[in-house]
Amino acid sequence: MCRWILGVGSFTRHSKLWCNENKNGTTVFIEDIPKWAKLAREQMSCRIVMVKYETQRKDWESLIDHPEKLTLELPDDIKNKKFDVIVVDAPEGYLPEKAGRMKSIYMSSLLSTKGSVVFVDDFKRPVENAYAKKYLTPIYGPPKLFA
Repeated sequence: MCRWILGVGSFTRHSKLWCNENKNGTTVFIEDIPKWAKLAREQMSCRIVMVKYETQRKDWESLIDHPEKLTLELPDDIKNKKFDVIVVDAPEGYLPEKAGRMKSIYMSSLLSTKGSVVFVDDFKRPVENAYAKKYLTPIYGPPKLFA
């Protein structure tokens, strides 16, 4: 059992799994799409925190060495926690105009600790791979890939 799970991603059937499996802990989802947040609130009792990404995937190379541009506005009680498990599955990062997962991965490095587990979905994509290596490898060492 985890005390703290952070899901950075759109509401899916997987969200219910994380919420249900952590009944005695606290599960928080960071969401940027209002319709997914509404659906999640209707179907789960986990906390949903709304954010705005304000980045575009096409700018990932110019942002990678500027962590000051990669922070998300989060409530203090979330910002000051270290999560046991973090799942990065958003925002959308499959088109150049979409937000990309740069901020999500960077924030995972701030919200985790050496004992945490961070899952980065779509790790094989260039942006996710580069940001995970830059910001998570110093904490966790080389990535462990699961297919």
